[in-house]
Amino acid sequence: MTAAQPATQAIENASLRLEYMTGAGPRLLRLFAAGCERNLFAEIPQVSWDTPHGTYHPYGGHRLWRSPEIPETTYLPDDRPPRVEALPDGVRITGAPDSVHGLGKTLEVRLDPAGPRVTVDHTITNLGAQTVELAPWAITQVAPGGWAVAPNAPPRLNSNGFLPDRSLALWPYTRLDDPRLRFKDDLVLVRADDTVPPFKIGLRSNAGWLGYYNGGVFFRKQAQPDWARPYPDFGCNLEVYVDHRFLELETLGPLAPLAPGGSLSHRETWQIWAGLNAPCTPEATADLAGSLY
Repeated sequence: MTAAQPATQAIENASLRLEYMTGAGPRLLRLFAAGCERNLFAEIPQVSWDTPHGTYHPYGGHRLWRSPEIPETTYLPDDRPPRVEALPDGVRITGAPDSVHGLGKTLEVRLDPAGPRVTVDHTITNLGAQTVELAPWAITQVAPGGWAVAPNAPPRLNSNGFLPDRSLALWPYTRLDDPRLRFKDDLVLVRADDTVPPFKIGLRSNAGWLGYYNGGVFFRKQAQPDWARPYPDFGCNLEVYVDHRFLELETLGPLAPLAPGGSLSHRETWQIWAGLNAPCTPEATADLAGSLY
């Protein structure tokens, strides 16, 4: 296997095809809706960078990371072949433990036989000797050309109009006048194009879902938040990052201490709608998000 041509295998049903890497990972590299030959996910085999632990390849597609983002412990190469176990309705992919804390990552992917739906369970297991505080972090890199949408509606649990009920997290390189950003009363939208400067925004959202519309296909992923525990990045459970190569839809679990021998899990449910005729505009994306949810 090389970074330019990763080896993959696939699981599929009548509605979709999902390809995962067999030489590195765990990574889900490609997602095709039935009747669509275009990969919804981004592939970036040419991208890599050096770290104290070796060269890191992001590859593209969907991966499991750990938050908070700390270069010395987040950007750990995962280029060893994972263990792959077939399931009656999907696959379980387990990566080798990392070289710093001995954390192992597993993706358990199950297809719904009745339609274009996927359940992805992300599990981090501490196979090392030290307790590590972290949050599971599920990142989906999608191909440029569309609009991402995140819910930012008030929870309507607080009737006191003198107190805030929503928040946003901004990164040092984030500009609120970025032309890729749109605000609506209950939604935040971000365009994925070839604009060079990166942009990122985070939200604390009870809805827990992120969507992406591109080329007549709407992709939505959702993770149920757990507000009994703190979240990283100023309390965010949803984040969107974009640069000129891809856009990332990111959901996070809560922060927790992970003791040796313990595990933390984070579930996402995916749904795909294909063959939509709406134009690829922020207005149409917002309408689709409201009608499909």
